[in-house]
Amino acid sequence: MNSPTVDGVTQVWVTGRHSSLAQFLSAFPSVSLTEVPVLDFRSCPVDKTILQSLRQSQKGWIIFSSPRAVEYFNRFEEGAAALQRLKVACVGRTTASAVEALGATVSYVPSSGVGTEAFLHGFPLAERGVAYLPAASGGREAIEKFLRESGWEVNRFSVYESQSHPQLPVLAQEIQRRIAPGDVILFTSPSSVEALLGVISVPKGVRLAAIGKFTESALAKRNLNAWICRGADWGEFGRWLLGSREKD
Repeated sequence: MNSPTVDGVTQVWVTGRHSSLAQFLSAFPSVSLTEVPVLDFRSCPVDKTILQSLRQSQKGWIIFSSPRAVEYFNRFEEGAAALQRLKVACVGRTTASAVEALGATVSYVPSSGVGTEAFLHGFPLAERGVAYLPAASGGREAIEKFLRESGWEVNRFSVYESQSHPQLPVLAQEIQRRIAPGDVILFTSPSSVEALLGVISVPKGVRLAAIGKFTESALAKRNLNAWICRGADWGEFGRWLLGSREKD
């Protein structure tokens, strides 16, 4: 069986490390993947009142919107214990897998769709209980806002923050030298947009893709158009690369 080839695309650049994407693109021998570590991450101190609430709470929900939020929440003794005691909800399947890898049970993850709207569509809003939302510093607040408006007690708190990777200025010189028309840059978060485009310029003819509407919006603010990949759906990304996606 012949391997698929992608006309005009020989190089994909992606912000961050994504082993599942690398595995997927291995089916496209004509395409090289370069992972660019544009961001560095570190833990945030969590308010003592939040930690006390987590210790004492016997019911409620922990809601995760990313695998990284799971990782940093689990670093707190109170967080690791709460994962085994409270109900857990995840915005997507990848995040749910990160929870399950820790031996915890995921009580809710959308059966279809990606993003906040899909998450809220099936989430048991009628419970009007207590929700803990560990997140990135400066992260999106759409779920928090909707839950509060629905009568929930919401504890949203930062467990990690991002900053530009210390090696990014050096990496940027190499990227700027190598990037060429026909290449694709896949941005994985709004923060990655700000970090990478703060140190490189996008040559004419380079195509941009974004995971999620919020990442696409960050590019739009810079007057850059991008195709939107709905979550880490690499099959959809592959179809786009192959040019089988219908034009808007």
